[in-house]
Amino acid sequence: MNIVMHHTCLSMYKKNILYSYFNFDVLKNTLSILGIFLVLVVGSRLIGYFEEASMGNIDPNIIIKVLVLRLPDFINLLIPLSLFLGVILSVSRLYADKEIFGFLASGHSSIKLIKFLIPQLFILFFLTACISFFIAPYSKELSESYLSKNTFEDELKNIKPNELMIIPQNGFLKIKDKSNNFSFQDAILFIENNKQSQLIQGDAINFDEGNERIQIQVIDGVLFSIAEDGGVITSKFKNLNTNIKNSYEKPAVLTLQKIYDFENNKDKNISFNWNISIPISLLILSLLGVFISKVSPRKGRFSVILPGILVYILYLSLLIFARELMLTNEVFYMLGLWWVHGIFLFILLIYSWNDLGLKSLKR
Repeated sequence: MNIVMHHTCLSMYKKNILYSYFNFDVLKNTLSILGIFLVLVVGSRLIGYFEEASMGNIDPNIIIKVLVLRLPDFINLLIPLSLFLGVILSVSRLYADKEIFGFLASGHSSIKLIKFLIPQLFILFFLTACISFFIAPYSKELSESYLSKNTFEDELKNIKPNELMIIPQNGFLKIKDKSNNFSFQDAILFIENNKQSQLIQGDAINFDEGNERIQIQVIDGVLFSIAEDGGVITSKFKNLNTNIKNSYEKPAVLTLQKIYDFENNKDKNISFNWNISIPISLLILSLLGVFISKVSPRKGRFSVILPGILVYILYLSLLIFARELMLTNEVFYMLGLWWVHGIFLFILLIYSWNDLGLKSLKR
């Protein structure tokens, strides 16, 4: 009885060591790959934003804000790939270093490795699900609001001499020169109202953007008031003050209420399918990675990296293709993206069946 207890405790001790060792190795590889990919993606986007800023398309002061807001979206899309490659690296290393054969010789199979991974997989599954449904959509929307020229102030900052700038209330502004972002020389301003239209020409024009109204001051100019019947009234002035309605939307403020009060203007079925696909693909790819990582010691652990990346690209490409089909085809709209997950789940089941079959044959 004492011998049996001794061997049982020893077996449990070895199991706990292998469990901790394998999970830590997968987590270490996953975080390393995620960090590398994140640096590459952020660096690429940073260069793109600076190029846009150099051309005057976006404000350089908002670049860091936009990158921070896009981080949840980047991380969420990179976690499945990072975990998939992390599993492949860890399992392939066990095969390349022949450590796995002691584990298999004791009667275990690849299914046992999957059982070791389940706690880590479910933690990352719920993490990606929370980011995908509650954080990434709003942070991406807010970043796009900063990038778009949707404020009158942004338009004024980027106006160029002798070019027409569309302004609220179906008007336009043309300038010859600018003193600063809100003061211009030799300007022509056209404002169209319901009852009459106004063409204002002045030596100088100043703008002051408020919350609801844009205050306009024109110095030394001429006012042409055009009535509905075609009549024109001409007036000269030294100083003219007027205002127009500010119909431009300011970028939304990032708040916790905004992040968790989820509401999407896009088709909710397509949006739901895409958001749930990210955590589901994480589970399927990670489990599939355990089986496709089997390598002979002669080939080395890195021989399965390229096939793994190709599998991920195929999976992601099919998801994007299926999402496009949902927009144009009623049948695929009803199927959603589930048929893509079904294909890879079927492949996973085949690998699992073969693994269990080989194990039974050895017995």
